[in-house]
Amino acid sequence: MRHPYLCVLPLFVLLAGCGDEPQAQADKPAPKEPVSEQQRLIDNTAAASAVGYDGQAVKRAVQRTVDANNKHNDELQKAAETAGQNEPADAK
Repeated sequence: MRHPYLCVLPLFVLLAGCGDEPQAQADKPAPKEPVSEQQRLIDNTAAASAVGYDGQAVKRAVQRTVDANNKHNDELQKAAETAGQNEPADAK
């Protein structure tokens, strides 16, 4: 007669363990500021160490390249704005 109870007991334990724990969610720290998609992808390059590369070095190199590209794009945008302001009035 004990056998049916032993089969049902794990089911009840499993169901009891699936309950919602609102206290655990209150203990979580506030999320950091949102990370851009680009930064998230750059952070993923650190995983290159899993296949034998120096992942941190790869990540730093990619970050330097992205920063240089962003700086260059900002300079081009400023130059375009400056060129647009210096046009003669009758050219518009």
